[in-house]
Amino acid sequence: MKQLGVIALAKGKRDRWSQSVRGVAAVLTVASVVFVADATRAVDLKQLRLSIAHMASSSISFVQDPIDAVVAVYDGLRELAQLRADNQRMLAEIAELSKWQSRAVLLADENAQLSELAKIVRGDAGLLLTVPKVIHSNGPFGKSVLVNIDGKGPLPEGVAARTSKGLIGRVHASGVNDARILMINDATSRVPARFGDDYVGIVSGTSWGGLVLFAVEGKTQPMVGDFLVTRSLEAMLPADIPIGLIEDVLGDGKWSVRPLANLDDPKFVQFISQQNAKVSTERQ
Repeated sequence: MKQLGVIALAKGKRDRWSQSVRGVAAVLTVASVVFVADATRAVDLKQLRLSIAHMASSSISFVQDPIDAVVAVYDGLRELAQLRADNQRMLAEIAELSKWQSRAVLLADENAQLSELAKIVRGDAGLLLTVPKVIHSNGPFGKSVLVNIDGKGPLPEGVAARTSKGLIGRVHASGVNDARILMINDATSRVPARFGDDYVGIVSGTSWGGLVLFAVEGKTQPMVGDFLVTRSLEAMLPADIPIGLIEDVLGDGKWSVRPLANLDDPKFVQFISQQNAKVSTERQ
């Protein structure tokens, strides 16, 4: 340990001696320049200043460079710590926003369901029950669905099924816990329809899942945009349930019909045995 201490002390003395030598050299250089200049009476002050500045900068940089390096490392560590704190804060904000997004999705779904419920036809003697959704199962038909009626069946065959928008079909068969609805766009479906208050025809499904109006009675022909509703049949099919709008003239006594209800995925389906309200279909 003594030897190491002696070596370190000697090294420190040698460094101080080296710095002293450089200082003496600088002073001697300045003195020699002044002496020569005095002898020749031609002092170049600009060159003198440059020489002194160069020697001084060498001595200053010897001390300043390590200090600058330490300051740069400290600044880098401080910026790194700030970035880490910002990242932690942003992660917390993202987690909170994700929670709010999940809540917003749930609320939007609930609002959509409540909006559909608000459009449901007022319950009266004709309203048998309402089911929130259907089960897609065509069975022996091209277009039919099943509904769970939870022990409230069996429902009579032919009972109308509708949503808040309009007619979707009629009960084809029912048990105690379920019922099958034959959709109005099934190729075997036939629904008596009325337009213009006094004119009647038949709305049928097609092989491609569309709707057509045909067998129109009388000379009056429906026009594009005419509103179609159900016509009462054998006290089973309620009158004046919206069906759709005349969309195009197909020729040969047929017109394409655009359904008002969503036939692909109906929600909140109501089963109605009769309907007292009368809807006007008179052309405006």
